[in-house]
Amino acid sequence: MGSVSVTNAIEIENLGKKYYYLEQKKRALLGIVGGVKHLKREFWALKDVTFEVPKGVVAGIVGPNGAGKSTLLKIIAGIVRPDTGTVRTSGRVGALLELGIGFHPELNGYENIFLNGSLLGIPREEIKANLHNIIEFSGISEYLEMPVKYYSSGMEVRLGFSIAANINPDIILIDEVFAVGDAEFQQKCFKKIRQLLAAGKTMVLVSHQLPTAMVLCEKLAWLDSGLLLRFGDAHEVGKEYRKSVYKSILKDKLAGGLCVGDEPYGSDSQAAIRVVRVELFDDQGRQIDFATTGEA
Repeated sequence: MGSVSVTNAIEIENLGKKYYYLEQKKRALLGIVGGVKHLKREFWALKDVTFEVPKGVVAGIVGPNGAGKSTLLKIIAGIVRPDTGTVRTSGRVGALLELGIGFHPELNGYENIFLNGSLLGIPREEIKANLHNIIEFSGISEYLEMPVKYYSSGMEVRLGFSIAANINPDIILIDEVFAVGDAEFQQKCFKKIRQLLAAGKTMVLVSHQLPTAMVLCEKLAWLDSGLLLRFGDAHEVGKEYRKSVYKSILKDKLAGGLCVGDEPYGSDSQAAIRVVRVELFDDQGRQIDFATTGEA
C-alpha cells in the first residue's frame, strides 16, 4: 500500500466503492406470466476519487444526498473496504460517523467503549488508561450500565465523540451528527476540536451546512453521484458548489411552470404592476442565469 508523504495526513488515490442491489421486474413485462424476477444491479457509491489532505488541515466534504460523503469517511476510517484504489493515513484515526456505527445495541455503555475503541485499533490497556477521561467528557456516567439500545440519539453522540476525541487521534473524522445533540454538548465538542487542531491534528468533516464548512475548513471536496467534482480552497470550491445548488433550484422552479406571460396573482384591475419578464446581467453586460450575494 505504501507510506504517506511526510506532509500529508491522508492520501486517496483512484478510490472506488460499489454495491449491488436487486431490482424487481414483473415477469409479465418480460412476457412471462406470474412471478417476479430479481435482477442484480451494480451501483458505484464512489468512483475514481483522488485527493490529499495535508497534516494539520481541516478538510470538509460537501455534496447532495447520495453523493458518497459518508461512504468516503467510512473507508478512511477503515470500517468499509474499497473495491478499487487506495487510502493511506498517517497516524491514529478517531471517527464519529453515523449513529449506531461502532456500537452493539445489546452491550452496555462500558462494553461499547471497549468495542468501539477496538474497532478504531486502540489496545485494550490504552482504552483503560483513557476510560476516566472518556466517561467524564461524555457526561452520561449514570447510564453506562444500560444497554445502548435504550440510549437516545443524543446520548449516542456523547459517547461516540467522547471515545473518538479522547484516544489521542492524529486524524479526526466527523460525519454530521451534532444536529441531534444538545447545544451545551455541541459547544463542548467544538472546544475539544479547537484544542485538537491547535495541537496540529487533522480533521475531515461531512457537512450539509455550507457556510459552516466554508468557515471551519481550509479545503473542501465536492462530491456528486460518487464523483469528485472539485477539491481545493474551501472558499473557491464552496462558491462553485453554492452556484451549482442555486442553478439547480432555479431550474426546478422554471420546470414547475413559471414562464413569461403567466397570469399574475389577482386580476389586472387589482394589479398596479405586472412583471412580464426578468433578465439578469453581470457587470460586463452579459446575460446570466443566476448570481450569488455580494456579486456586482
